[in-house]
Amino acid sequence: MAVDALEYDDTAEDANPAGALEEILDSPDRLKDLDLDAFAVELERQVHHTTLHYTAQFVVILTVSKYCLLSFLHLQLSLFLCIVCLSLCLSVLFVL
Repeated sequence: MAVDALEYDDTAEDANPAGALEEILDSPDRLKDLDLDAFAVELERQVHHTTLHYTAQFVVILTVSKYCLLSFLHLQLSLFLCIVCLSLCLSVLFVL
């Protein structure tokens, strides 16, 4: 917030957020320049965006997990059916 209030370029290599805080502590009147309502809206937007991002990732993980589980179950069922068929064939051979 201090960096925003002083309109510092926080992307610059020599950016010093601690220096901005020191300036605010030395001159608290500079906080009047900060639009707290706009800051709150931006913060809410960022939190909402982050929440949506992680929710979307979670849905993708669940979907992939579901398909992996279904593939595994299909493979297990196929293997089980092969064993049953093999057992039936062997039973018929032993009876003959």
